[in-house]
Amino acid sequence: MTGFEALVAIIAIISGCMVPISIVGGAYYYKLQKDKLRLGGRIPPEDKKFLTEVKTEVKRLNARMENLEYIVTNIDENLLPPGTSDATESTRKQLEQMTKRLDEQS
Repeated sequence: MTGFEALVAIIAIISGCMVPISIVGGAYYYKLQKDKLRLGGRIPPEDKKFLTEVKTEVKRLNARMENLEYIVTNIDENLLPPGTSDATESTRKQLEQMTKRLDEQS
């Protein structure tokens, strides 16, 4: 067998294998296009309902998150554990002393 005959045999084998693959691929593409036409670019009602439920859940969770952020950022010092307010007061006094020293130096 010459080189040309071997090449023809290889091309014949590859072509023979590609025919079934292209048939399967073409059938799958046809099915996808048919589904696109059937839907007409619309969202099915069950998916639309699910999306609206998810949107409302996200809005509700965002509102809860905002409430939690408000609570965390506006903690009343009376609600803190004992001893914490003393530490806060001492830190406040130290800060006042440091600012007085800085004001005196300048």
